[in-house]
Amino acid sequence: MQVFLESGSGILMIILMVAVGYVLADRGWFTEDSTKLIARLVTQIALPPYTISSITNDFSKGKLLHMLPDLRYPVLSMLILYALSILIVRLIKVKPNHKGLFESMFFNSNTVFVVLPSSMPILMKQVFILQSCMPVMTNAPVVSKMYKADANFSSIMVTETTLLSLAIVPIMMLIISHLAL
Repeated sequence: MQVFLESGSGILMIILMVAVGYVLADRGWFTEDSTKLIARLVTQIALPPYTISSITNDFSKGKLLHMLPDLRYPVLSMLILYALSILIVRLIKVKPNHKGLFESMFFNSNTVFVVLPSSMPILMKQVFILQSCMPVMTNAPVVSKMYKADANFSSIMVTETTLLSLAIVPIMMLIISHLAL
């Protein structure tokens, strides 16, 4: 039960953030200019220091050096998922204007923000399994808006994958925890 609660808490936080954004947008809080400003603030101001802060607070030099060899598994997972995304794009005939966005969302997940912090007791070799179950990066709509891609499509994909991961991630964590025993 603890596995479900730990993995579900990060996903519920994402759902809450999406819901707040949706309600604020529905009430007219954002104009076209404000969404461009938010996209730039998130990607160019907030995200870089957040990432640096997370790494420096959660990992020591020794811990990072110790984990370095095992990072090949998440990287390998991303490469496999990227290759798979190219195949799926061709099989299901994704619209040309959604192709790059779909491929990017297929292998870019919230692993760094949700799975890694909650899976530190789990071996790094198991992280790549969870990585493939994670929702699409929650900042995908922001980045899409910034680079004039289809932000509505990416918003729908974030919402769908987040809701799906609410069930899939806890099940996979349960399976992995039993395999580790």
